[in-house]
Amino acid sequence: ILSAMFTVTAFSQEMPLSEYLPAVDALPEWKQEYEPEYYSPGDLFQYINGEAELYRDYGFQRVVTVPYIHADNTDLSFTVDIYDMRTPLNAFGIYSSHRRPDHRFGSIGIEAVISRTSVRFWQEKYFVRIQAGALDQEVTTVIKETASIISGNLPHAKIPDELSLLPEEKRISHSLKYLRAGFMGQAAFGDVLQAEYASPADTCLGFVAWFSNEEKADAALK
Repeated sequence: ILSAMFTVTAFSQEMPLSEYLPAVDALPEWKQEYEPEYYSPGDLFQYINGEAELYRDYGFQRVVTVPYIHADNTDLSFTVDIYDMRTPLNAFGIYSSHRRPDHRFGSIGIEAVISRTSVRFWQEKYFVRIQAGALDQEVTTVIKETASIISGNLPHAKIPDELSLLPEEKRISHSLKYLRAGFMGQAAFGDVLQAEYASPADTCLGFVAWFSNEEKADAALK
C-alpha cells in the first residue's frame, strides 16, 4: 500500500508537459491558436483514434497537444505533440515505429526524422511530433526551430542499454527498432530489439528478445 501511494504521489508531482513548450516570446511571429489539450491512456483514442492502441502498447502515459498559427497569416500553422512514454526505451520504440532507413535524419534530441512538413524526435522518455498545417518554407523553418527549443527544454538521459544489444557492424543505418509484442507473428515474443543487416550477397534480420526468466526464453526459442 505504501509503495502504491508513493508511486501516485511521484507521478502527480511530475512537471506539466506544457512546461516543455516554447516560451511565449520564443516564437515572436507565432501564437497558440488555443490552450493546450491533454490526453491520457483512457481517452487518447479521441485524439489519435487509429494509433491509440499502438501508443498504449509502448507504455503511453500522457500527451499535450497545441496548434500554433502565424500572427499575420492564419493560413500558416503547425501542431506540437509531446508524448510521455514512461521510459526512454518506450520513447525510442514509438519513434522507431515511425521511421525508415530512407528518411532524412537530424540531430535534434537523440535523433530526429525531418521533412518539409514534420519533425519527429525522441529524447529521454519523450516522443515529440510537430506537424505542419501547410507546405510553406516559413512553416518548414519554424517547425525545426520549435523542435530545437523543445529539445532544449526537455531533460536529457543516456541512451538505454538495451539498444546496444545488437552489433553495429554491417547494420543498415536507422533500421534498429524496439517492439513490444508480435515479433514475426509469434505470440511467445514480447520485448524484441531488431535490426536489418547487409552484406554484398544478402540481407538478414537480427534480433534479441528478453524475458523475465530462463524458462520463458527457452520456451520461446523452442
